[in-house]
Amino acid sequence: MKVNLIWPIIRDTVVYYWEELFYLTFFNVIIAIAIIPGLVFLNPETDIPLILSVPTSIILWSAVPYTLFGLFHTVYEISDGKAIKFSTFFSGGKKLLKQAYIWWAINIVVVILMLTNITFYNRLKTTWGGYLTLFFTGLFFAW
Repeated sequence: MKVNLIWPIIRDTVVYYWEELFYLTFFNVIIAIAIIPGLVFLNPETDIPLILSVPTSIILWSAVPYTLFGLFHTVYEISDGKAIKFSTFFSGGKKLLKQAYIWWAINIVVVILMLTNITFYNRLKTTWGGYLTLFFTGLFFAW
């Protein structure tokens, strides 16, 4: 008798897991599509001047916060036990749009400050300059 109760539960669990896994995989592909064009412009092999490649990458990456926060919202909905749809991703990105772009702007400022510090202290040919370069490099990767 107990076996008859277990199989429907296992079947439903696998079906729900599969449906949500499909959506989450698709949403991660959307995020990858948003990130890749910016990486192409930052590639040193492209021979694009740095003065053009950095602003172009920032413009191309402007969809990344929207997509990331859409994924965060979707995962939050799943953790609450709610069923997700294709529109959950986009409604979550729209709902959290202001926070997403504030987060994005903070990250851009921090990256610029870190790279400026790394470049500045790397040009100093002193022992303490090397230590500070290593410190800011570690801080940059931790960020």
